[in-house]
Amino acid sequence: MQQAIPATEPRKQTGAPLRAVYLSSFLLAFHAALSAYIESSFLGTFLGDAVVGTVFTLGALVSIAGLMWIPSLLKKYGNYRIIFSLILIEIIALAGLAIIKHAPWLLVPIFTIHLATFPLTLFSMDIFLESGSQNETTGKTRGTYLTMQNAAWLAPPLMAGLILTNGDYWKIFASAGVVLFPVLIIVWQKFNDFHDPRYSPIPLLGTWKEIWRRKDIYRIFMSNLLLSFFFSWMVIYTPLYLHKYMHLAWSDIGIIFTIMLLPFVLFSMPSGKLSDTRYGEKEMLSLGFVIMAFSTGILTFVTSASVVLWASLLFITRIGATLVQTMNESYFFKQVNEMDAEIISVFRYTNSLGALFGPLAASALLSFVDFRFMFLVLGVIMLYGLRYSITIKDTK
Repeated sequence: MQQAIPATEPRKQTGAPLRAVYLSSFLLAFHAALSAYIESSFLGTFLGDAVVGTVFTLGALVSIAGLMWIPSLLKKYGNYRIIFSLILIEIIALAGLAIIKHAPWLLVPIFTIHLATFPLTLFSMDIFLESGSQNETTGKTRGTYLTMQNAAWLAPPLMAGLILTNGDYWKIFASAGVVLFPVLIIVWQKFNDFHDPRYSPIPLLGTWKEIWRRKDIYRIFMSNLLLSFFFSWMVIYTPLYLHKYMHLAWSDIGIIFTIMLLPFVLFSMPSGKLSDTRYGEKEMLSLGFVIMAFSTGILTFVTSASVVLWASLLFITRIGATLVQTMNESYFFKQVNEMDAEIISVFRYTNSLGALFGPLAASALLSFVDFRFMFLVLGVIMLYGLRYSITIKDTK
C-alpha cells in the first residue's frame, strides 16, 4: 500500500520543542501516577469488587473508540488543538472525581472519561515526538522519553500512600488536576504553531491490513499488547491484593511501588541506547519477557507481608517490563514516521486493548481460583511473548 507524500516537508522538532515534549510527558505521567494505584480501591468504596474490573473495561472501550476516531480529527483540527482539548477535558473529569462523594451516580461516566483521555493524550504526544525523531537515534530518543515518563511514577505512589492514611481520595484527584495546568501552558507556548504533516489517509480496515502485511510491525504490536495486558492486570489487582489480602498499610504499599518502579528510570535510557548502538531489540525483548514471566509467577508463592520482599520481587518484574517496553517503542518507531498517524493510532490501541482484556480475564479467573494464583497465570501468559520476540527481524 502506497502512502500519501506530504505536500511540504514536515517540520522536525529539535532543541526546545523536543525538550518541551519530554517535560510535558513527565508532567502527564506524574498526574496519571498520582491516582493509578488507588483507583481500584477508590471505586471499591462505591462499587463491589466484582464491578471494579467492569468499569476499567468500559474506560478501555471508550479509549479504543477515541483512538479509532482521532486520526480523522487530526486531519480536521490538527494535533495542537486536539491535545489542548484533551487536557482540558481531563482537568474537568478530575475535578468531578474530587467531588464525586456528593453525586455518586456520576461516578461511572466521569471515571470512564478520565480513563479514556490519558491514552489519547499519549497518542498526540507521539505525533509531536515522532516529528522530531531521526531514525538512527530512535532508541535513544524513545528511551529518554520513556525515562522522563517513568521517572514521574516514582514519587506519586509514596505521596498517595501518605495522603490515604486518612482516606482522602479527593485530595489525590485534585492534585492530579493541578499538575495538568503547567502542561496546558507548555503546549500553548511551544506547539501552537506546530505544522501537521499530511497524515496518510488509510481507513481502519486498510490500516489493519497494512499492519498484517508488515509482519515485524504486527509482531511488535502483539508484544506491546501482552505488555499492556500485564500492566493493566498488575496495576488494578496488585494494590488490591496487598491491601486487602496481605493487610499492608497504604504507606507501606507506597514504599513498595516506589521501589518497584525504579527500573523504568534506571534502565529505559541505557537499554534504548544499547538497541541503537550495540544490540538489536530481539535479544533484549526476549530477555525482558523471560524475566517478567518467572518473577511474576513467583509472587503466587509469597506468604510473607514483608515490605522488603515484596518490593524486591516487584522490582524484578519491572526490570523485565522495562526491557520489553523500551524495545517495543524503539523497534516500532524505527518502522514508522509521523505521517503514519493511523498505524501509530492502532499501535496505541494495544494499550487500551490490554486494559480491556486484562480486567476481563482477571475477573473471569477470580470466579474459580484463589486470588494469589492470578500471578502464576499472568507469568505463564508472559512466556507467550517469546513467540513474537524471537521471530522479529532484528535491527542489528
